[in-house]
Amino acid sequence: MKLNEHVEALVASGALFVANHSDGKDSQAQLIRVLEQIPASQVVVVHASLGAMELARDQAAAAGLSFIVAKAAKTLLEMVERRVENRPDVPSWPSASHRQCTSDLKRGPIQK
Repeated sequence: MKLNEHVEALVASGALFVANHSDGKDSQAQLIRVLEQIPASQVVVVHASLGAMELARDQAAAAGLSFIVAKAAKTLLEMVERRVENRPDVPSWPSASHRQCTSDLKRGPIQK
């Protein structure tokens, strides 16, 4: 797969690329593809920890990449309990249609 001109310019300028790694097979496949296109010296792996991080950590180490762990200020259980207290009228447990787990426990901490 050929990079687009914008990404090629970023690589040439020495920009850093962040690979979010959830410790799952999709993240592992994504990191392999990123490293096919971007020099390892320009890649940082960030993991939003929900408890397990061994695969993400080990894969980053094997590729010689920096590894950063981002942690949410709350746990999944705390998030569900707060939602039950504050909004009893809406589903409190994350699902495919209610993805607050992804936004609050993964995407948000990584963006910070």
